[in-house]
Amino acid sequence: MIPVDHAMAVKKRWGRMPLPELVDRIKEKTHGRVLKVDDDVKTSADLAKLKPDNVSPGDWKQFADRVQVTDLYYEISF
Repeated sequence: MIPVDHAMAVKKRWGRMPLPELVDRIKEKTHGRVLKVDDDVKTSADLAKLKPDNVSPGDWKQFADRVQVTDLYYEISF
């Protein structure tokens, strides 16, 4: 999970937060299993749309089933 709101970072003149290269590498290492506070994920269906092409539907479903999406927060169970 990346707790940085990019729009707020730009307002604070931290334009490269979160660092794009770091986000790309994290996504690569986690096979796309990254949630950012500024992602437009409001429901489990929205989360399903974020599945990367290189992740099997079964693997993504296992991930998505562990994530609870609410209006205020994401909760992931391990």
